[in-house]
Amino acid sequence: SQMVISVGSLPLIARITGSVTRKQSTRSALALDASVSRDPDVDAAAEQGLAFVWACSLSDGTSSQACRDTSGALLVLSAASTLQVPAGTLPATTDAAYQFTVTVSKVGKSPAAYTLSLTL
Repeated sequence: SQMVISVGSLPLIARITGSVTRKQSTRSALALDASVSRDPDVDAAAEQGLAFVWACSLSDGTSSQACRDTSGALLVLSAASTLQVPAGTLPATTDAAYQFTVTVSKVGKSPAAYTLSLTL
């Protein structure tokens, strides 16, 4: 008699350290860290082999637009596990929140995303 065992793979886990919602001063540099994202099929201490893509939008609850810096240029974001936005880059908002999303991907797996809401 034979037994067939099928082993499935678990989905990727995207995370940004800290609270899901934050309030921060425009005079402070913004540092977001998604290095805690992982592939649960790989030992946590091992290299995860993930690719990171960051996106930013400004949302007032009904509409959303791409993030722009204080000069009006589109915000350029890194493709690393951490994102650094220098102090004074983003204009302050009162009626809308910045939505920073990290999407993690890996060959052979579906991407996973995590969004953090930030008010300046």
